[in-house]
Amino acid sequence: MLTNNKLNLSEFKSVARTLSAIEYRDLTGKVANGTAYFYKQSLPEKNGHIAIYGDNDGFEKIVVDKTLHFMEVYNFNEEGILVSKGLMYPEGFKKGTWMYNNESGNVEKEIDYDEPFNFSWEDVLIYLEERAIQKESIVYIIRDAESNPKTWTIEWNIDTDNAEVIILNGDTGKVIEINKQPIKKEI
Repeated sequence: MLTNNKLNLSEFKSVARTLSAIEYRDLTGKVANGTAYFYKQSLPEKNGHIAIYGDNDGFEKIVVDKTLHFMEVYNFNEEGILVSKGLMYPEGFKKGTWMYNNESGNVEKEIDYDEPFNFSWEDVLIYLEERAIQKESIVYIIRDAESNPKTWTIEWNIDTDNAEVIILNGDTGKVIEINKQPIKKEI
């Protein structure tokens, strides 16, 4: 379905499932522009999957390997031409260098999203390991390069009733704040 940084739309649409407007909004958070499509393929060796979805505004492909912290993200325009790609922490932040293409599919610019942080992702992993925080207990990790100081925010479930939110300085790694809070239970 993907050749020379282009998504073969006719092949994709032939194997994809057509989504209702409600299903698409639940998946993406936005209202579908025209017909929306969704395709998912399991990757048992990675305990993950590939998902491709989109509508008349464009398409996104994600590759999830549950043994890793990051997923590969590929964004395509409405003609199937690759416009950006990079690594993303689920529901969190862009990692490393992302490539952005023009409408012809040629590289226009690259942005290193790690560059603003002296306290790196690898340093965050060491911090988590030192505190014995397991990947499975992490609710989210986000980072903010716009705040002063830059920050990493980690929420993790301490147990079935309590969570902890940790804010780290993005330059030094020093703890700015730790808050314990009850986990909100769904009724």
